[in-house]
Amino acid sequence: MYFSAGDSKENNPLDPKRLADLKFYLEITPIHLKIFEALLDCDWHEVEDIFRVVSENSLTVTRTMIGIILGELQNILTSDLLESKFGSETYSWRLNPTFKDFFQKIAKEVSNNIVTTKRKF
Repeated sequence: MYFSAGDSKENNPLDPKRLADLKFYLEITPIHLKIFEALLDCDWHEVEDIFRVVSENSLTVTRTMIGIILGELQNILTSDLLESKFGSETYSWRLNPTFKDFFQKIAKEVSNNIVTTKRKF
């Protein structure tokens, strides 16, 4: 459970369907989860920064793929939860810091699900 009984519906950043969509999306490939994890500090990150983090983990990815994945994540989360800003030649992303603990719980849960699934095979 991500929210206590006292939380109102307005404080819930994700309805159950959106939460299920996010979890499903993060489990598609290790790249999806790694990009999400790169944003967990809720600081602003340019695509190039995220590219470096994902590439360091021996994952084959392009900057274009990262941009597409971030755009799809923003479609799931909305711009209130995955914020973006444009500079003259840069594009930066961050997870809304208000929900940092929430996002960290999701990442941990998805990561644990992936490890459990791998052990079954």
